[in-house]
Amino acid sequence: MFRRQGENLDYVCTEDVVRGDVIVINDVIGIAATSATTGDLIAVYMEGVFALPKGEEELKQGQKVYYDKTTKKITATAPTAAAALAEEEAVALAADDKVLAGIVWEDAAASAGKVFVKIN
Repeated sequence: MFRRQGENLDYVCTEDVVRGDVIVINDVIGIAATSATTGDLIAVYMEGVFALPKGEEELKQGQKVYYDKTTKKITATAPTAAAALAEEEAVALAADDKVLAGIVWEDAAASAGKVFVKIN
């Protein structure tokens, strides 16, 4: 039975968020559709291309990237637990410091502060 399209996910905020913030939901990320406070129910975008903050590394179109929960930036460095595992296992065990964000939509130079990422 069809429920809905699935581009957005209903989410109860565990902390205050600002529209456009990255929201980590277990093994994936989404983007806050609105600003809200802890306990509010909001929509989180689960599909799309978003400009996200990145570190000082060059990223290439089509490259798989991760959201670093510590630095709050996009990186090409895989989660620690995933480094030596097959891709399917890596996604399931990536609950340490990084979460799969998606792929790079267009090249981003090392000096760029943001990168366009097609999430999930």
